[in-house]
Amino acid sequence: MAKEGSAVTMESASRLLRRLFGPRPRHAAGQGGLPATAAPEPGAVFAHRTGTGATELARILDSASDELGIRHVRFELFYQYRFKTMEAGERTLALPTFRKRFTRTVDLGEETGS
Repeated sequence: MAKEGSAVTMESASRLLRRLFGPRPRHAAGQGGLPATAAPEPGAVFAHRTGTGATELARILDSASDELGIRHVRFELFYQYRFKTMEAGERTLALPTFRKRFTRTVDLGEETGS
């Protein structure tokens, strides 16, 4: 019976969020180099070039949906500047946010530095 109550609570929370903020926006297909419905595969590497000339590299660990159905991507973040690379630890972003930030897939043989 407790499970039924928690399911009702989650459904009510979802309904409340939609009422307060409206429906979730739809994102353009292919935004960020990924198909609109596809999550990145574990092990794939994506890059974001910063305004300072550094490159952020994201190596995908996994992806999953939360209780509200929002897809999240968990990844290891690295900063690369010239010939130095620094590990910055694990991060998690919602898939649409990840797509906006990391727009380029990196082939492991590709050079990402300047």
